[in-house]
Amino acid sequence: INKENSYEFSNISYFKNQKWEKRKIDPLIQIYSLQKKIKNKCKIEYAGNFTFDAFYFIALESKNIHIVPMIRAGDFDKSAVQEQFFKDGSFLIKINNELVNENIILLISENNYFFDGSKLIFNNNYTQKEISLNINKEKPDILRLYYPKICLN
Repeated sequence: INKENSYEFSNISYFKNQKWEKRKIDPLIQIYSLQKKIKNKCKIEYAGNFTFDAFYFIALESKNIHIVPMIRAGDFDKSAVQEQFFKDGSFLIKINNELVNENIILLISENNYFFDGSKLIFNNNYTQKEISLNINKEKPDILRLYYPKICLN
């Protein structure tokens, strides 16, 4: 952390009195604000954080749809826990069912739409907002927050 360029923020109670760099604070606040607006209009029970930053999930303030850290499909050694977790595609089936029921918000980075060779299925009822993680002229780094269209105008 660059302490000289760190700021205290209390927009999200979990982070109250902590000092963070602005480039980390801004996406957290955007995610937090968007999920509040979405949940104000729709009752959504779950969220999935398919990024490599667990702090984003805190900003989503929902029940977690998965219990293991996010991993890239094809990049992991299938341990006993992972074998059970991905067994018969039950994890992906659960997420896709919640997508059909419009009962989940998903935060996705990079190409994390795939799990053990299968892909998340978004129907026409879902849309997304992009949240930039860039500073100045860096290579584009974007998070995508997927949510039911009817929940945010």
